Amino acid sequence: MLFLFIAPRSLLDTALFCSLGLIGGVGHYLVIRAFQLVMPRRSPRWAMRSCWAAPSWAMAIFGNFPDVWTWVGAGIIIASGISIALRERRLLAGLDSGPKPSAPAVNPRALNPSHPR
Repeated sequence: MLFLFIAPRSLLDTALFCSLGLIGGVGHYLVIRAFQLVMPRRSPRWAMRSCWAAPSWAMAIFGNFPDVWTWVGAGIIIASGISIALRERRLLAGLDSGPKPSAPAVNPRALNPSHPR
């Protein structure tokens, strides 16, 4: 069975379910506020740590070894973070001025001399 609802049997069960939702909501709110308050250069470090910390905790607590797609996803996230960090370092050093235009701007009068401006 995919979904099986069992009603809480006591008031304590109901209070525990409500507190679980409340604590989870407060936790999510605090993570969001932390990302809003932290310096942007420091937030990717925390995200990179969570890429290996979450599977490690899953293995330690539940004995659940991550599958290959978990490692592929973590690799993509880590590679993109490293790429962004290197690009930001080049931008701060003044070595890279950003993306280059793919084609020069074309003056419409050069293509059609009778074109109104």
